[in-house]
Amino acid sequence: RREGLLSSEGVVTHDELLAKIEGKQRAQRVLSAEAKQAADAATACERLLEQGKQRHARFQQRDDAEDARARLAAEAESVEVERQRHLHGTEALGLVPAYDALQGAKKKREERTDKRDRAAAEAKTRLAEVERAREAAGAAAEERGKRDERQGEYERLNALAGLAKEWARRVTVRGKAERGLDTAVASKASAETARDSAQTALAVLDAELLALADSPAQLAEAEAEVKATAARLAQHQQAAALTEAVRKLSEARDRAEAQCARAQAALDTATVTVRALQTAMRVGRAAILAQELEPGQPCPVCGSAEHPAPAGGHEQLPSDEDLAAAEKAQGEARAALTTAQQALTAAAATLDAKRELQAAQLAALDGESLPAAEQRAQHAVQLRDTALARTRRRAEAQTQRAGLASAEAEARKAYEEARDAETVARNQQQEAEKEEAAALALLGGEPQDPEDLSARAAALQTLLRTAEAAHEAAQAVLQQAETEHAKSTSAETAAVDELAAAQAEVDAAERAWAEALQASPFTDEAGFTAARMSKEALAQSHARVRAHEDALKEVQARLTALDAELAGQARPQLDTLEAAAQRAREDSQRATKRQGEEANSLERARQVCADYEAAQQAVAALEQRYLLVDGLAKVANGTNSAKINLHRFVLASFLDEVLLQASQHLAKTSRGRYRLVRRTTQGDGRTAQGLDLDIDDHYTGEQRPATTLSGGEGFLAALALALGLADVVQAHFGGIRIETVFVDEGFGSLDAETLDLAVETLLELQQTGRMVGVISHVSELKERIDVQLEVTKHERGSRTRFRLPGYRVS
Repeated sequence: RREGLLSSEGVVTHDELLAKIEGKQRAQRVLSAEAKQAADAATACERLLEQGKQRHARFQQRDDAEDARARLAAEAESVEVERQRHLHGTEALGLVPAYDALQGAKKKREERTDKRDRAAAEAKTRLAEVERAREAAGAAAEERGKRDERQGEYERLNALAGLAKEWARRVTVRGKAERGLDTAVASKASAETARDSAQTALAVLDAELLALADSPAQLAEAEAEVKATAARLAQHQQAAALTEAVRKLSEARDRAEAQCARAQAALDTATVTVRALQTAMRVGRAAILAQELEPGQPCPVCGSAEHPAPAGGHEQLPSDEDLAAAEKAQGEARAALTTAQQALTAAAATLDAKRELQAAQLAALDGESLPAAEQRAQHAVQLRDTALARTRRRAEAQTQRAGLASAEAEARKAYEEARDAETVARNQQQEAEKEEAAALALLGGEPQDPEDLSARAAALQTLLRTAEAAHEAAQAVLQQAETEHAKSTSAETAAVDELAAAQAEVDAAERAWAEALQASPFTDEAGFTAARMSKEALAQSHARVRAHEDALKEVQARLTALDAELAGQARPQLDTLEAAAQRAREDSQRATKRQGEEANSLERARQVCADYEAAQQAVAALEQRYLLVDGLAKVANGTNSAKINLHRFVLASFLDEVLLQASQHLAKTSRGRYRLVRRTTQGDGRTAQGLDLDIDDHYTGEQRPATTLSGGEGFLAALALALGLADVVQAHFGGIRIETVFVDEGFGSLDAETLDLAVETLLELQQTGRMVGVISHVSELKERIDVQLEVTKHERGSRTRFRLPGYRVS
C-alpha cells in the first residue's frame, strides 16, 4: 500500500514526495498572483461596460422624447376640438343664472300648487272631526248627569263595608280566644300527666338503686378472677404456639433437606451439561479443522499428509456463549447447594431450641388441658361482664335520678302555670263573644260579607271616575278639533296667496330669460343646453388642453437638453463592450480554476504523505502482531515435549467422553471384566500421542493395549465404541437423534455365551426406539432375528427379499 501511495503521486521515495509538495507550494504562490491580475482586469472591463450602458441609456431617452413629440403632434386636431368646446361652454355660462331662475320659479309654482291642494283636503278632514267630537261630548254630558245618585249609593256601601269588617274582626278574635282556651285546657292535662309520670319514674328508680348497692364489690372480685385466669390461659397459648412452631420448623427442616437434594441434582445436571458442551466444542472444532484437509497436503495439526479418518459432524457446534451460560448455571447451582445446606443446618438448630422451650412450658402447666383453662377464663369473664354491667347501670340510675328529681319539680310548676292560663283564656273567650254580638247588631242582625260590600263600593267609585274622565276627555277632544279646523282653514287661505305669488315669479323669470337669450350668441334654448357645461366639466376640459400644451413644451425642452448633452458623441457599441467583459471574466475564472486545481493537487499530495506515514506505523503494529500469532501457531502445532498438538488434544477430550459411555456397554457384554481407557503415558516422542486405547482388565488388575484383545473381544469392544459414540453425539447435539445402527460381521468369532450377550445388548438398544440392522452369515444369529432382508447371488447379479414372521416378500 505504501508503494501504491507513492506511485499515485509519480514518486518512488518519501523524500521525493516531500520535494514534490514543496514545488507545488511554489507553483501555488505564482498562480495566486496570476489569478489576482486576471480578477483586476475583469473588474476594469466591467466598469467600462457599465459606463457604456449609462451613455446608451441617454441615447435611448432622446429616442423616447422624439417619439413623444410625434405623438403630441398627432393629437393636435383633437385638442383643437376640445378648445372650441371649452369656448362655447364658457359663453353659455353667462346664461345659466337666468335659465336656472326660470326653472326654479316653475318648480316653486308646482310646489305651491301641491301645497294649496293639500291644505284644502286637510281643512275638509278637520271639519269632519269637529262634528264627531260634538256628538261624543253630548253623550258624555248625559252620562255625567247620573253622578249624584251613584255617589250616595257609594257612601252607603262604603259605610256597611266598614261595619262588616269590624264584625269579621270580632269573629276572628272570638275564634282565637276559643282556640287559646282549648290549648290551655290541653296544656293543663298534659302538664298533669307529665307530673304524675315523673313521680312514678322517680319511685321506680329509687327501688332499682337500692338493689344495685353491692355492685362495686362484686366487680372488684370478678376482675381479680379474670386476671388470674388470663395469665393461666396465656401460658397455655404459649405452649400451643411453641407446639405449632415446632411443627412448622420440622416441616421447614424437611423442605430444606428436599431443597438440598434438588440442589445436588441440579449441580450434577449442570456439571454433565458443561462437560458435554466442552466435549461438543472439542469435537466440533476438530471437525472444522478436518474440513480444511486436502489430499496429499500436510495436516496443520499433526503434519501428516495422509488423512484416513477425518472428524465430522459439527453441524451444531456450541458457541462460546452457550458454554459460558452453562458454566454460569453450574456456578449458580453450586451456590444454591451451599445456600440450601446452610439453611438446613440453621433449621435443625432452631428446631432443637424450640423443642427444649416446649418441654419446659408443658411442665409448668401441671397437666391442665387448654379447653379447661379456656372454659374457666370464659366463666370469669362472664362474671366480670355481669358485675361491670350492674355497676354501670347503678351510675346511670344515679344520674337519671338527679334528672328525674329536677324534671318532677318542673312538671309541678308547669301544671300550676297551665291551670292559671286556663282561667285567663276562659275569661278572654267570654269577652270576645260579647263584642261579636254587639258588632252584629250594628249590621241589623244579619251577617254581611265585607269583601263583597267593598267590591261593590269600589265598582261604583270606578264608574264615577270613568264618567267624569270621559266628559273631560270629550270636551278636550272637541276643543282640539275646533282649534285644528281653524288652523287648516288659515293654512288653506295662505296656500292660495303663496300660489299667486309663485305665478308672478314665473312670469318675471320668463321675461328675464327671453331678454338674456336674445343678447347671447345662441338662437334658442336647445343651442344653449347643448353648449352648457358644468364648472367641473369646464375645468377638466381646460386642464386637458393645458396638459397637452405643457407636455409639448416639456418634450421640446428635453430634446434640446439631450441634443446639447450628446453633441459630438457616438452611440456606444454594447455588444463589443460585453464581449470584452466576458473574455475578461473567463480569463479570471480560468486563472482561479488553475489555482484551485493546483491547491487540490497540493492537498492530495499532503494527504498521500499523511497516509504513507500512517501506513508505516500500521506495518510496525502488524509486525508485532505477527510475532504473537507465530508463537500461537507453534503452540497449536504441538512442538512440545508431549508431542500433542491442539487437534489431538481436542480429539482426546472428546474421546474421553466416548470411552466413558462405551465402557458402560462393554462392561455389560464382558460381564464387568473390561473397561476402555485412553493411554496417558508418554512414548519415545517419535510419533504423535494422546489417542491410543488401552483395556483395563478387572480380572488381572492390569492395563494393557486394546490390540491384545481376541477377535470376539475386539468385536465387542468395537460395538461398545460405536454405541458410546452414538450416545455422546446425541447428548451433545439435542437436535440430532441417531435412530439406526448397522453392525457388519464380527459375530462369527463369538462363542455362544458372548453371542447371547451381544444379541441381548442389541435387543435392548432396539427397545429404546432405535432400529438395529445386523449384516452377518452366522446361522445361529439368523435364527434369532425375525425380520430379515436376504441377499442371494446368481449369474445375473443378486436378488433381495424380506422375511417377516409368517410372510415372505420378494
